[in-house]
Amino acid sequence: MNHQKVYESIIQKAKTEYRQKGKGIYYECHHIKPLCVGGSNEDNNKVLLTAKEHYMCHKLLVKIYPNSRGLKTALYYFINKHTTSLKEYSSLKESLNLVPMSKKTCEKMSKTKQRLKIERHKLMLRLLESSNYDPWQGGFRRNR
Repeated sequence: MNHQKVYESIIQKAKTEYRQKGKGIYYECHHIKPLCVGGSNEDNNKVLLTAKEHYMCHKLLVKIYPNSRGLKTALYYFINKHTTSLKEYSSLKESLNLVPMSKKTCEKMSKTKQRLKIERHKLMLRLLESSNYDPWQGGFRRNR
């Protein structure tokens, strides 16, 4: 099967229909060339797809770009949102672990973890400074 050709035909069909949101049919916005493989966020790189078309396009994109962790992650979230077979889920999960994270993704995750750690620390300090919080009594005291 020529995944690229099938993908392009779905995109072309959607483009020629001049779809619009809010016309009684549910559509989802899709980046024709995904951001994670160098696509832009410009309007000419977006198309409205039905939910089924959107899901199928993401499955095709994983086949077209087998080394893209971003596309595999996107499909993983699709699968978690929608029902799929156990075989498909496990296959995707295994292949996702074979593709290393980019340096940019690692840096983002590290910053997020640091930010969350600081926020948890600040929250704990506020709780400890609160007159209603007593860690020795199991947490918050009720005002009487």
